[in-house]
Parts: sequence; C-alpha cells; structure tokens
Amino acid sequence: MLMKLEVIKENDFINKELSRLIYDNKKMKIIVDKEINGGSLDIEDRKAIADMAKIYNAKNNSKKSFDLPGGSIKESVDGLKMMPYIYKDPENRLIMAIGAVFNYVEEKK
Repeated sequence: MLMKLEVIKENDFINKELSRLIYDNKKMKIIVDKEINGGSLDIEDRKAIADMAKIYNAKNNSKKSFDLPGGSIKESVDGLKMMPYIYKDPENRLIMAIGAVFNYVEEKK
C-alpha cells in the first residue's frame, strides 16, 4: 500500500528490511508448525534458526538513560533478557512467543 501511494520506493532500505523480516517470520512459522505437529527439523530448518538468531539480536551489555523534559526524572533501561512464552489459543493450538524483557528504572532527581 505504501509503495502504491509512493510513500516509500520499492528499493527503499526500510522496505527491504520489512520484506526480509516478513519472509523470515513466515519461514519460522513453518518450522514452529512442523515442531508442534511432531515433525523433526532438517538441516535447512536448523540453519534457518541459526541464521535468524545471528541477524535479529540486541546488545545485552548496553545501558540507555533518558532525562525527561524538566529534568525531574531520569529513566534507564538495561539488562536485556529474552522471555519465551508458550500458551494455548482459543482453538487449543500451542502458540510460542518470544519477547525482550528489560530492567527499567525511574529515579527522581
């Protein structure tokens, strides 16, 4: 839609990154479905997982601090951890989600 409206160009960097992310997520969905249904992972599946883990990562040792306007509160975010979560949806299928969890601190100055 954004390309049709000429908001972004087809060769735009963000468009390429989003297209790759969509492709990678579709590939991961196939692998997850295979595992949920009791299938075994082949070499290509394992390579896809390893490749995705290399591409989509964050620096664990970074710390960011922010001063809100007015200078009365300082916020900081650090300590990245990944939290996997598996749950059943209304159709009784197992769903796996993985998200980032950070240490968040808010201090008054």
